[in-house]
Amino acid sequence: MSLVLPPHQGKLEEYLLASRIINREQLDVAKRMQIRQEAPLLMVLYQLSFINIQQFSQILDWWLQASL
Repeated sequence: MSLVLPPHQGKLEEYLLASRIINREQLDVAKRMQIRQEAPLLMVLYQLSFINIQQFSQILDWWLQASL
């Protein structure tokens, strides 16, 4: 069984890279773990300590604005 990534994840990945919150290597590691754990990307990034709680909150705020 494989995880189907959310359709909006591409926008999130672009934001994370463009904002330099994470780099490509970190994103690749997180995506591999996301698939293994079948978990949301943000949770995996936090679990791996690639983002801190303030960045987590900032990303959620961005996502809410982007979704409007």
